This record gives sequence, structure tokens and C-alpha cells, in this order.
Amino acid sequence: MPIPEKADLRSTRKILKRAMETNRTRLHVAIARDYLEREEGPLRLYRDDGITMHDLGCTVEANKGSINPLLYGNLHNNGHVMLALVNDPDNRFGIETGPMFD
Repeated sequence: MPIPEKADLRSTRKILKRAMETNRTRLHVAIARDYLEREEGPLRLYRDDGITMHDLGCTVEANKGSINPLLYGNLHNNGHVMLALVNDPDNRFGIETGPMFD
């Protein structure tokens, strides 16, 4: 879920939180169902002919090895951004974001 360019920090937090909850739920469902969705069809988990833990890790990490970044999102990297926002959760004190924000 992209964040609008001119979003304030409060909106950014809400968007990220919602996106992370959605992505986490999708990953949990995929693991429970024993497959990840991809354009070519489902890809079984934990099978000799399926994906490896490395592939699952790439999907959570949201790097170039991700099985389906549009569906499973950017959970790990959005976590970094959320951590950068904990300095001033309500933006009450105008404290700058942490170094993981960019």
C-alpha cells in the first residue's frame, strides 16, 4: 500500500499499520494453507518441489526473491519505518523520525 507523497506522519502511521496487518494476515493464511499465491498459480510450501524457507524469507523480507510482492507486500521494510516513528508516536513534540525512516 503506497503512502501518498504529502502524507503527514499520523496518516503515514495509519497507512503503514493497516498495510502491515493486511500483509501479516496474508502471510499467516498462506502458511496455514501450505502455499503462497503467485501469478502462475499456487506454490506449495515445505515440499521438495515447492519453495524453500529461503523463498519464504525473501517474501517476508520483500526483496527481489519475493514470491508475490504485490500480494504479500513489504512487511519487513515497513517494520523498519514503523520503528523509526516510535520516537514521537503522536507527533506531539515534533521529534524527527529515526534513521530507519528513509
